[in-house]
Amino acid sequence: MNRRGKRLPFFLIVLCAGILAALPFVGVSYGIVWIFLLAVYFVLALSYDIVGGYMGYMNLGHSTFFGLGAYTAAITLNQGFHLASALVAAVLLTACFAAMVSYPLFRLRGAYFALATFGLISLVEVLTVNLRDLTGG
Repeated sequence: MNRRGKRLPFFLIVLCAGILAALPFVGVSYGIVWIFLLAVYFVLALSYDIVGGYMGYMNLGHSTFFGLGAYTAAITLNQGFHLASALVAAVLLTACFAAMVSYPLFRLRGAYFALATFGLISLVEVLTVNLRDLTGG
């Protein structure tokens, strides 16, 4: 591969990042929300691809981590924190939860792993409903 071929993907990434960074200043709010949700769903699909495609695991608990991050961001924003600190808190709490459950879960194989990750959904749902003071029910 020549030098130009190596620089082209990097150039495209920088160009796309620049366009996305300028979008809030020139775009309409509907377009910004649409692009943001597209990026969120792209990252979610990429995580499915990594766990399912490369590792070979059938993970049914992606919504657990997705929802936990969303709840954390919403709760910290309702407490009056800045958006950047709310996003950092959401990432850190979700990463800590994932680190706690990943060791026992990755020791399971096949359908047992799929059912255990599906059980995480029920666990987080029960915690969300029962911790009304924190989550709002």
